[in-house]
Amino acid sequence: MFKELRRKDRMMDNESAIELLRSSEYGVLSTMGENGYPYGD
Repeated sequence: MFKELRRKDRMMDNESAIELLRSSEYGVLSTMGENGYPYGD
C-alpha cells in the first residue's frame, strides 16, 4: 500500500538512524495496523 517514502527530505542513512536511536531518550515504535496502515503509539 505505502511503497515510497512520503517525506524524502526526512530520509537518513542507516548510520545516522542508528546514532539517533542510540542517543535518544525515548521514541515511538510504529508498526503496520490490521488495515495495512502504519500505526504508532
